[in-house]
Amino acid sequence: MGNSALKTEIIEIEEGTDTFRIVRCPDNRPAADILKRFAAELIDGMIIGFFFFITQLFTITFCEKIFHFFNINKYMSIDKTYLITFSATYLFVKCFYYYVLYRQKCTTFGKKFFHFRVYRTNTQEPIGILRILIREVFGKALTIIFFPISFLWYLLDSKSRLPHDLLSGTMTVEELKEHNGIDY
Repeated sequence: MGNSALKTEIIEIEEGTDTFRIVRCPDNRPAADILKRFAAELIDGMIIGFFFFITQLFTITFCEKIFHFFNINKYMSIDKTYLITFSATYLFVKCFYYYVLYRQKCTTFGKKFFHFRVYRTNTQEPIGILRILIREVFGKALTIIFFPISFLWYLLDSKSRLPHDLLSGTMTVEELKEHNGIDY
């Protein structure tokens, strides 16, 4: 482990107008501690929940002003409208949070606390919006729904991947102590 810093590459990737600085290290090991991964998800969930709550307050206020302006009987369609705005706001906040952090640092605040990063499986490059949607929205929902099978899969997989990692073609790795701080 002591000489692994010699194998580290710091590269810049350009996609369109964005430039990303990432650390490639073949020695990074899979994030094998399921409790730390769960704690990182809880931290991210609390941050997303906070921003969702603030955004939802503005969305509800905006909808009420539209109902009042157009003189719509708000009791007739309020449930459907709130359900749609609730879902759309949550999806927007969650995707925005993950997109900004994964694209810039390959990590989130919860994962950064435990020195985890999320990369594409084979290339160790940042993940794009499609992989984020598959991983964070659909994949994690399936992981939770089929929890016993997901956990069993996690135990049997040599790279400690959960179903949402497999579906999105990503891998959560634990940065080695020598690499922490290089790109933070």
